[in-house]
Amino acid sequence: MSHHSTSRFKSPARNVIWNVYRYFSAQWGGDSSTEVLEKTAKATQVSEKTVKRIKRQASECDPNPLSSPVYCPKKLHVRYRLDAFDKECIRNEVLSFYERGEIPTIDDLLDRVREEPVKFEGGKTTLWKVMREIEFKYAKVRSGKAILMEREDIVVKRNQYLRAIEKNR
Repeated sequence: MSHHSTSRFKSPARNVIWNVYRYFSAQWGGDSSTEVLEKTAKATQVSEKTVKRIKRQASECDPNPLSSPVYCPKKLHVRYRLDAFDKECIRNEVLSFYERGEIPTIDDLLDRVREEPVKFEGGKTTLWKVMREIEFKYAKVRSGKAILMEREDIVVKRNQYLRAIEKNR
């Protein structure tokens, strides 16, 4: 079992922790609830907070076994407010850095996309997630610097598409 109180434990682990708590509680009935919590946490190598949470959940659903917690990944809320136009504006902003002969950093890009027309409201981490979503990555160049660029496969596909359009004209 993990030492981190923020870990998500599956049903079997949660039931083991609950059973250890009940065992210690029966063994040292005279001990305070706090001492039983401490002993259970130490024996199962989890935090007291985790033991408390499992104890509370067990009391809510007794006699049913403890079920696994439902995993809800954190959503990138700002991303859902960005429409295709905003994402295209961000892409164009990155490309404009290269047109000016500059290397875009996430800080410089963040300063630019917080202005019109995008008015980006997130921070660096959120912008970086959006950049990955619109198919950008950092790649090392000969100088050893990492620069922001579109994924190579995307560039190749776009060029193939543009050549096909030119051919059909």
